[in-house]
Amino acid sequence: MIEPRTLKGFRDHLPAQALAREKILDTARRVYRSYGFAPIDTPALEYLEILTGKGSEETDKQLYRFTDHGGRDVGMRFDLTVPFARFCAQHIAALGTMADLGVHSEVEHRRIAEVAAALGVRLVAVAEPAYAAAENAADPDEAIEVIGPLGPGDAVLVKASRSAGLERLAAALVAD
Repeated sequence: MIEPRTLKGFRDHLPAQALAREKILDTARRVYRSYGFAPIDTPALEYLEILTGKGSEETDKQLYRFTDHGGRDVGMRFDLTVPFARFCAQHIAALGTMADLGVHSEVEHRRIAEVAAALGVRLVAVAEPAYAAAENAADPDEAIEVIGPLGPGDAVLVKASRSAGLERLAAALVAD
Protein backbone atom coordinates (compact mmCIF):
# COMPACT_ATOMS: atom_id res chain seq x y z
CA MET A 1 0.00 0.00 0.00
CA ILE A 2 1.28 3.48 -0.88
CA GLU A 3 1.50 5.94 1.99
CA PRO A 4 -0.05 9.31 1.06
CA ARG A 5 2.55 12.01 1.72
CA THR A 6 3.62 15.36 0.32
CA LEU A 7 6.95 15.66 -1.47
CA LYS A 8 9.61 17.47 0.58
CA GLY A 9 9.64 21.21 -0.20
CA PHE A 10 5.99 21.26 -1.29
CA ARG A 11 2.77 21.76 0.63
CA ASP A 12 -0.96 21.56 0.26
CA HIS A 13 -3.05 24.68 0.83
CA LEU A 14 -6.34 23.89 2.54
CA PRO A 15 -9.38 25.97 1.53
CA ALA A 16 -8.99 28.66 4.22
CA GLN A 17 -5.29 29.13 3.35
CA ALA A 18 -5.93 29.00 -0.39
CA LEU A 19 -8.70 31.61 -0.17
CA ALA A 20 -6.56 33.95 1.96
CA ARG A 21 -3.62 33.54 -0.43
CA GLU A 22 -5.86 34.14 -3.45
CA LYS A 23 -7.21 37.35 -1.87
CA ILE A 24 -3.68 38.68 -1.28
CA LEU A 25 -2.63 37.88 -4.85
CA ASP A 26 -5.79 39.46 -6.30
CA THR A 27 -5.12 42.63 -4.29
CA ALA A 28 -1.51 42.78 -5.49
CA ARG A 29 -2.58 42.27 -9.12
CA ARG A 30 -5.20 45.02 -8.85
CA VAL A 31 -2.70 47.49 -7.35
CA TYR A 32 0.04 46.71 -9.91
CA ARG A 33 -2.40 47.02 -12.82
CA SER A 34 -3.70 50.33 -11.46
CA TYR A 35 -0.14 51.64 -11.99
CA GLY A 36 -0.02 50.34 -15.56
CA PHE A 37 2.03 47.20 -14.94
CA ALA A 38 1.31 44.05 -16.91
CA PRO A 39 2.15 40.51 -15.81
CA ILE A 40 4.79 38.21 -17.19
CA ASP A 41 5.03 34.49 -16.57
CA THR A 42 8.06 32.24 -16.73
CA PRO A 43 8.26 28.44 -16.78
CA ALA A 44 8.84 26.57 -13.53
CA LEU A 45 11.63 24.64 -15.29
CA GLU A 46 14.85 26.13 -16.68
CA TYR A 47 18.03 24.72 -18.15
CA LEU A 48 20.17 23.80 -15.14
CA GLU A 49 23.15 25.87 -16.34
CA ILE A 50 21.02 29.01 -16.14
CA LEU A 51 20.04 28.31 -12.51
CA THR A 52 23.32 27.09 -11.02
CA GLY A 53 26.46 28.93 -9.98
CA LYS A 54 24.79 32.34 -9.86
CA GLY A 55 24.50 32.67 -6.10
CA SER A 56 25.93 30.55 -3.37
CA GLU A 57 26.45 26.85 -2.87
CA GLU A 58 23.45 27.00 -0.56
CA THR A 59 21.11 28.27 -3.28
CA ASP A 60 22.38 25.58 -5.67
CA LYS A 61 21.47 22.95 -3.05
CA GLN A 62 17.86 24.20 -3.02
CA LEU A 63 17.27 23.26 -6.68
CA TYR A 64 15.30 20.25 -7.81
CA ARG A 65 17.30 18.89 -10.75
CA PHE A 66 16.88 16.09 -13.24
CA THR A 67 17.72 14.99 -16.76
CA ASP A 68 14.71 15.09 -19.06
CA HIS A 69 13.82 12.55 -21.76
CA GLY A 70 15.87 14.54 -24.29
CA GLY A 71 19.01 14.24 -22.14
CA ARG A 72 18.93 17.90 -21.06
CA ASP A 73 19.90 18.91 -17.52
CA VAL A 74 16.90 20.73 -16.07
CA GLY A 75 16.18 22.47 -12.77
CA MET A 76 13.04 23.81 -11.12
CA ARG A 77 13.27 27.44 -10.08
CA PHE A 78 12.67 28.15 -6.41
CA ASP A 79 12.16 31.89 -6.88
CA LEU A 80 11.88 34.29 -9.81
CA THR A 81 15.31 35.97 -9.61
CA VAL A 82 17.12 33.94 -12.26
CA PRO A 83 14.10 33.39 -14.56
CA PHE A 84 13.49 37.15 -14.43
CA ALA A 85 17.06 37.83 -15.58
CA ARG A 86 16.76 35.16 -18.27
CA PHE A 87 13.49 36.73 -19.44
CA CYS A 88 15.29 40.08 -19.79
CA ALA A 89 17.96 38.63 -22.10
CA GLN A 90 16.70 40.50 -25.17
CA HIS A 91 15.44 43.54 -23.33
CA ILE A 92 16.66 46.21 -20.93
CA ALA A 93 16.38 45.54 -17.23
CA ALA A 94 16.10 48.49 -14.86
CA LEU A 95 16.60 47.34 -11.31
CA GLY A 96 16.72 49.08 -7.98
CA THR A 97 17.19 48.28 -4.33
CA MET A 98 15.67 45.01 -3.21
CA ALA A 99 15.00 46.27 0.30
CA ASP A 100 12.55 43.43 0.93
CA LEU A 101 15.34 40.83 0.86
CA GLY A 102 16.99 41.89 4.11
CA VAL A 103 20.13 39.84 4.82
CA HIS A 104 19.85 38.09 1.42
CA SER A 105 19.99 41.36 -0.51
CA GLU A 106 23.70 41.31 -1.38
CA VAL A 107 23.66 37.69 -2.61
CA GLU A 108 20.53 38.24 -4.70
CA HIS A 109 21.90 41.47 -6.21
CA ARG A 110 25.06 39.59 -7.19
CA ARG A 111 22.98 36.74 -8.66
CA ILE A 112 20.99 39.10 -10.85
CA ALA A 113 24.13 40.90 -12.09
CA GLU A 114 25.91 37.60 -12.88
CA VAL A 115 22.92 36.09 -14.67
CA ALA A 116 22.32 39.30 -16.60
CA ALA A 117 25.97 39.39 -17.71
CA ALA A 118 25.91 35.71 -18.70
CA LEU A 119 22.74 36.24 -20.75
CA GLY A 120 23.86 39.49 -22.35
CA VAL A 121 21.18 41.58 -20.63
CA ARG A 122 21.67 45.32 -20.53
CA LEU A 123 21.37 46.01 -16.82
CA VAL A 124 20.67 49.53 -15.57
CA ALA A 125 20.91 49.83 -11.77
CA VAL A 126 19.15 52.68 -10.04
CA ALA A 127 20.51 53.90 -6.68
CA GLU A 128 22.05 50.49 -6.10
CA PRO A 129 25.83 50.03 -6.09
CA ALA A 130 25.56 46.27 -5.44
CA TYR A 131 24.95 45.63 -9.15
CA ALA A 132 28.66 45.89 -9.94
CA ALA A 133 28.30 44.77 -13.57
CA ALA A 134 25.56 47.25 -14.40
CA GLU A 135 25.37 50.70 -15.86
CA ASN A 136 24.59 52.89 -12.88
CA ALA A 137 22.19 55.76 -12.38
CA ALA A 138 21.95 57.79 -9.19
CA ASP A 139 18.17 58.13 -9.40
CA PRO A 140 15.21 57.34 -11.68
CA ASP A 141 15.62 60.60 -13.63
CA GLU A 142 19.22 59.71 -14.51
CA ALA A 143 18.09 56.16 -15.37
CA ILE A 144 15.80 57.59 -18.06
CA GLU A 145 18.84 59.30 -19.60
CA VAL A 146 21.00 56.15 -19.29
CA ILE A 147 18.33 53.97 -20.94
CA GLY A 148 17.92 56.49 -23.73
CA PRO A 149 15.24 56.57 -26.38
CA LEU A 150 13.24 53.43 -27.01
CA GLY A 151 11.98 52.36 -30.39
CA PRO A 152 8.98 50.35 -31.53
CA GLY A 153 9.11 46.85 -30.07
CA ASP A 154 11.66 47.76 -27.37
CA ALA A 155 10.80 46.56 -23.90
CA VAL A 156 11.97 47.70 -20.50
CA LEU A 157 11.47 45.49 -17.48
CA VAL A 158 11.50 47.42 -14.23
CA LYS A 159 12.17 45.57 -10.98
CA ALA A 160 10.23 48.18 -9.07
CA SER A 161 11.43 49.31 -5.69
CA ARG A 162 9.59 52.10 -3.98
CA SER A 163 12.60 52.65 -1.71
CA ALA A 164 14.59 53.73 -4.81
CA GLY A 165 11.68 55.70 -6.32
CA LEU A 166 11.42 53.44 -9.35
CA GLU A 167 7.70 54.08 -9.72
CA ARG A 168 8.74 57.45 -11.23
CA LEU A 169 10.88 55.61 -13.80
CA ALA A 170 8.05 53.22 -14.63
CA ALA A 171 5.60 56.10 -15.04
CA ALA A 172 8.02 57.97 -17.33
CA LEU A 173 8.63 54.90 -19.49
CA VAL A 174 4.91 54.17 -19.79
CA ALA A 175 4.23 57.81 -20.71
CA ASP A 176 6.74 57.77 -23.60
